Amino acid sequence: MEGDHLAEKYIKIKVCGSCFQGMNALKVLRMFHCELFQVSFQFLTNLQTLELNDCKFSMNGISSIKNLSSLEILRIIDADVSELPDEIFELKNLKVLQLMIVSSLRSISPQAISRLSNLEEFCALECLDFLRNGSFEEQDESFEQGKAFLTELNKLPRLKGLTLEIDEKLIAATGLIFHALSTFNISVISKDFDVDFADFTFVHTITLKFDHVNVRLFSPFINLLPSVENLHLLFCDGFRNIIPDVHKGGDMKDLRELYLNSCPDVECVFDLAHVEDSLGITLSNLTDLFLEDLDKLKCIWNGPSQHFRLQSLRKVEIMYCPNLEYVFPVHIGSSLLHLEELYIYDCAALKHVFAAYGSGGNADMITCLLPKLKGLHLKYCPQENFNFCLRRYHFIFPVLDRITVIGCPHMTTSFSIDTNGAVHAKARAEGEMSTQAITSTSSNDFVDDFEWERGDTESTLPLYMEADD
Repeated sequence: MEGDHLAEKYIKIKVCGSCFQGMNALKVLRMFHCELFQVSFQFLTNLQTLELNDCKFSMNGISSIKNLSSLEILRIIDADVSELPDEIFELKNLKVLQLMIVSSLRSISPQAISRLSNLEEFCALECLDFLRNGSFEEQDESFEQGKAFLTELNKLPRLKGLTLEIDEKLIAATGLIFHALSTFNISVISKDFDVDFADFTFVHTITLKFDHVNVRLFSPFINLLPSVENLHLLFCDGFRNIIPDVHKGGDMKDLRELYLNSCPDVECVFDLAHVEDSLGITLSNLTDLFLEDLDKLKCIWNGPSQHFRLQSLRKVEIMYCPNLEYVFPVHIGSSLLHLEELYIYDCAALKHVFAAYGSGGNADMITCLLPKLKGLHLKYCPQENFNFCLRRYHFIFPVLDRITVIGCPHMTTSFSIDTNGAVHAKARAEGEMSTQAITSTSSNDFVDDFEWERGDTESTLPLYMEADD
């Protein structure tokens, strides 16, 4: 049931009384832009899913909802209500309760949520200010209410899905350890910052987000870390790496996306040099890696190659990491079978994208294949003798479509293309050619900045010559 959109205004349908009489077979009801007046829901004896989206109702307007004995899923979205009708918490068979964009909802009655003993999934986004606004002080009413609610929620025996925004002060005060969840999207934010963390794209994912908090607040989520898929850490201090500082167990086999931004103490992202081989840590499901504004970051991967099987990694973005010297050690390069996009921006100390393990030392001639790389972007890496790879290393990109090199004045890597369309990259010895290693056919001169796209008629890469080997 949906209200009309006339003259750029939504006209709400007025729903009242016994309008649902005779609809006892109905199982799913979605109502958009409706006004509810004393609705007789009791006729919907088989209703399993009810969604109220941008609906206006009073406490008494939907009191008959308690008669929906078969209801399993209740969604309330974009509603202007200050409190939920107590009758909602009489739905003994309710399995899913989702509250989204209910910004006026200030509270839930004490002991109400614990009455939903069969609840399997609870979602609250942009509502329940007593959990998320951070304006309260310890021992005030809303703070105590938040502590009590979290304790109730965590005791629900069947709860397997949780989407919630929580102020870090509440986490520190409750001492809760969240039990195992199959799906979760939990954001922990600091009271000192006005952060709107609601992200509806992650509602049905397995996500942890921390904003402006300290590493000590990760411990309540220790049971969730082994199954987390998306981990976002913004302005978090107190940890030097993800493994082992954040997750001492080290098992993050399901991790798919890692986003680190402005974490001032991070020196190495994955430090697995002392992890036992028997743990089998491979990061084999990691698809997206975003690192931004990490002042102390020196390396990303540290440890033997068996811990870094990165066959699922598709996108890497690294920006504003002034002390990072290399991105990948060559010994894990062979696992990058699905890498599609590599973007590096403003890394002042970067010497190599691919380097020998732990340093930029010499190595024997080796050929490396990145079979799915489509975009390579290197911007503002001013280090003298900056290279994509070490001398005598030979990289081949069969499907590379775009190369961007801007603000890398000392780069000595040459790119060329063979008769089959594969792009080749090599670091040239000093004196073999100008420090600008990419040519433009429009002028035949070496250029500082270069952008190439496959099929571009304005510029092209020189033909790869086998004799160069």
